[in-house]
Amino acid sequence: MSIFDEVSVQMKEALRAKQAVRLAALRSMRAGFLNEMKKDGAERLDDEDYRAIGFHDAVRVGHLSLDAVRRIGDPDLLFYNVNSPDDLAHAEELWRQHVSSQ
Repeated sequence: MSIFDEVSVQMKEALRAKQAVRLAALRSMRAGFLNEMKKDGAERLDDEDYRAIGFHDAVRVGHLSLDAVRRIGDPDLLFYNVNSPDDLAHAEELWRQHVSSQ
């Protein structure tokens, strides 16, 4: 299964599980893949190119001031970086706390 197909499957799972943040991230990834595919007229991404940089040209980058970010939420939570299983567990716990406080 290609990475594009895997992201599509993961999107369906996130939708069924009502995981809004996960779904939004996966939609963003899929949009980047689609934009890259449209650029070359390809119907699929190269299955062997798993590099994150493989679709960087398709990603639009903007800049937000810290004040603009703070109007949306806590920057430490909005931009929490997940690099390990422990980070993921901590991020999931933060999300549970956030959801339960709503």
